[in-house]
Amino acid sequence: MLTYRMIMQKAGPQIFLIVISLLCYVFGIRAGLTKDTTRYYVNKQFNTLPWKCHWNTMKYKEEISMKNKMNSKIDGRELILERVFDAPRELVFKAFSESERLKQWWGPRGWKLPVCNIDFRPGGVWHYCMKCMDKNQGEFYGMESWGKAIYQDIVENEKITYTDYFSNAEGNEAEGMPPSHITVIFTEEEGRTKLVSRAVFDSTEALKTVLDMGMEQGISETWDRLDEYLLTL
Repeated sequence: MLTYRMIMQKAGPQIFLIVISLLCYVFGIRAGLTKDTTRYYVNKQFNTLPWKCHWNTMKYKEEISMKNKMNSKIDGRELILERVFDAPRELVFKAFSESERLKQWWGPRGWKLPVCNIDFRPGGVWHYCMKCMDKNQGEFYGMESWGKAIYQDIVENEKITYTDYFSNAEGNEAEGMPPSHITVIFTEEEGRTKLVSRAVFDSTEALKTVLDMGMEQGISETWDRLDEYLLTL
């Protein structure tokens, strides 16, 4: 039979970490962090515990990633994409607004972001290049895809509105390629973030053009990479 002393010898370090985490939560709130953001970082501290609590294991994270797949809907000339990320809103917003963070996840699988120049403000420009680095992608290997975004409206941690263009290395807009007017909305949901992207095209034909190019799959893979990046933070 386990005695109280034996239980404390085995569980003492875990109990100590629980107490420390709870204190971090209290002082995090007092320091001005939101409850959801504080809870997120406390949960990451709990990941150091040696027991197999279902809610803080990698298996749980994988299940969350699988469950939080992207939902898409077409409404006329508008493409609406939604997904929930297991990270606080402030962190997801930073992933969209800081160059070094964007380089970690932007682009489909096998693609990197060797160029990412961002002036994150209304009227500012984000000029970037995606390059395929995966030899298994055949003729796409080594291909570059340049893009340019011009920001219209930014509400910190809540909304980013911009016009997205295909471009060249000099930043000139590509002729014959349809632009889109995009609004990305970040909504906090109990420490997680619901991301909604609404892309409006000039016509239904323009929307069909980019869908036929595989844009929806590309964004789905890109958001998968964002999800994986957030789990490393």
